[in-house]
Amino acid sequence: MLLTDNQLSGSISEEIGNLSNLTELSIGNNQLTGTIPESIYSLNGLEYIGLWWNQLSGSLSDSVSNLINLRALDLNGNNMSGTIPEGLYSLTNLESIWLPGNQFSGSISESIGNLTNLYDLNLEGNELTGEIPECICQIEYDPFFGPSFQMDGNQFCPPYPEC
Repeated sequence: MLLTDNQLSGSISEEIGNLSNLTELSIGNNQLTGTIPESIYSLNGLEYIGLWWNQLSGSLSDSVSNLINLRALDLNGNNMSGTIPEGLYSLTNLESIWLPGNQFSGSISESIGNLTNLYDLNLEGNELTGEIPECICQIEYDPFFGPSFQMDGNQFCPPYPEC
């Protein structure tokens, strides 16, 4: 489902959970408000979620752990808040996480080391605190793009990982 750049407004309906064969959900750069409906987390065939540049708020549910085939999550430029749920770190197929320009808070869990396929991580412009886990240096190098870590605009404290 590719509905980017369409000036869509309103909220994402819970009925989206009825689209059980959905593999890609791209509704970026619209004017959507409200929260991410819980029913999205039942779509375990999803490989890509792109809800970037909307006005979504609320937190990312720990039910994100149900999305076992998810390869990329892009929530860039919304009004999301709360902590990054531990369930996100169990999604071992994840290659890309884009959460910049929100108000996520708390720290990055050591469990990020479980994401052995991750090569693109953008957490800039949030309210994250604490130390950046050293295990982040174990994130694989992508032969075409290299690893991409963007974490500026937060409130991390030393010591910083060597990588």
